[in-house]
Amino acid sequence: MLTDEILTRYNVSSENRSRIQKATEYDYSFLTNAFNDDLIRAGRPFSVEQVYPIIARFGKCDFTIARLLEEEFKKFVAITLLKPGDPHAPAGAVDMYWHFFILHTEEYQSYCQHVWGSFQGDPKYRHHYPANDATRPGMLQAYLQTREIYVDVFGEPVEFQREGAAPVLVWTRTSRTSGDSFSGVIDPDTYAADEAAKASGSNE
Repeated sequence: MLTDEILTRYNVSSENRSRIQKATEYDYSFLTNAFNDDLIRAGRPFSVEQVYPIIARFGKCDFTIARLLEEEFKKFVAITLLKPGDPHAPAGAVDMYWHFFILHTEEYQSYCQHVWGSFQGDPKYRHHYPANDATRPGMLQAYLQTREIYVDVFGEPVEFQREGAAPVLVWTRTSRTSGDSFSGVIDPDTYAADEAAKASGSNE
């Protein structure tokens, strides 16, 4: 997934190089094969509810989209391990895949322990912080910074092509729905306080 040149340029530790490799090789099929709107269309509206935003964004949620989001989630995990000291936030669609993973509690805890790691608190768990009104501006900045790393490492984000419709970006340039979740070294309350302090200082 990542070249030696990228890993060297970002000064990635041997431990995180190993974690990136594990994340790339991990079998996500138990998530990807179930991340679709089949049950919703069959009359079970609360089954795989995370796909509703995907349907709104892409027009549907099928295996093609699920596989795309699996790849984008792996890239997000790799970015967090490239710059483990920075706050990160995924694209909204990738966030929905992350939400679905978290519902598989045993698998997610094992993944955190053996693959992803943690930035604070419980060393065996990568916590997920939903946004609120106070933290959303800071989280959006975290998203934009994450996207900058994405472009540097992987190139311009992919577009989902659907027949008869305009292409849809997964990693949008700006979006009200990106940055709604958070993974980083700064907890949301601290991040919000820091942002408020910066704003207060700029107004003096």
